[in-house]
Amino acid sequence: MSSESFNVIQAEHLQVNSKTILNGSSGNKGVPNVITKNVTYSADNDIRSGAMRVPANSIITNIIVLVTTELTHGSGTTGTKVGTTANGDEIIAIVADSIQTAAVNTAKGRGTSITSSLGGNAAMVFKAGKAYVETATDIHITVDNSAGDMSAGAIQFVVEYIKL
Repeated sequence: MSSESFNVIQAEHLQVNSKTILNGSSGNKGVPNVITKNVTYSADNDIRSGAMRVPANSIITNIIVLVTTELTHGSGTTGTKVGTTANGDEIIAIVADSIQTAAVNTAKGRGTSITSSLGGNAAMVFKAGKAYVETATDIHITVDNSAGDMSAGAIQFVVEYIKL
């Protein structure tokens, strides 16, 4: 008898490269679930995650924003906001310098999250009562630079949640 070991990944849906959803888009109850997306700059002087759906009756435990390719822009602060609509801030108000204070370009590896500044300037903070998701909700994360002239770069967006 051989002693082979197998890793089992149980997922309702798993797509590689542009978007990964672990533990299914409907979420497994009582365990951490992760939605992640890597987005490259395309227009509008910001980088937007697009919709990242969190299922009903879930609590968002962390939101992570990490620069994976240097952001090219003039001198200005680099910040984040999180909403339920594109470019919205219904969940986390804009923190203009959460990733970095005024500087030309934003280096790969800088970031921010709910739990840590991840080498950035400040952690993000939920608005009161916004960590709980009662009905299925699209989460939209925006990275912006105050110089208003972003022209290149990429961001890894991560939403961690537990379905209750």
